[in-house]
Amino acid sequence: MGLIAYVMFPEFLAMLHTKDFFGVPGIITVPWWPIKFTIAASTALCCLIFSIKVIAADSFETRKSSK
Repeated sequence: MGLIAYVMFPEFLAMLHTKDFFGVPGIITVPWWPIKFTIAASTALCCLIFSIKVIAADSFETRKSSK
């Protein structure tokens, strides 16, 4: 997940600066950057939550074995 976030963040910045859109002009056009930001932010958050859970589980096991 961290690797995906690492790869997506520069793509998000590129889409934010170039202001690229997708869709059919005249019917609906939507910018790319919110999609790229959502992917980058959600994968970074997932990586952070996983890291916190691993650290918390390790400290829980350490406290459990010391009793």
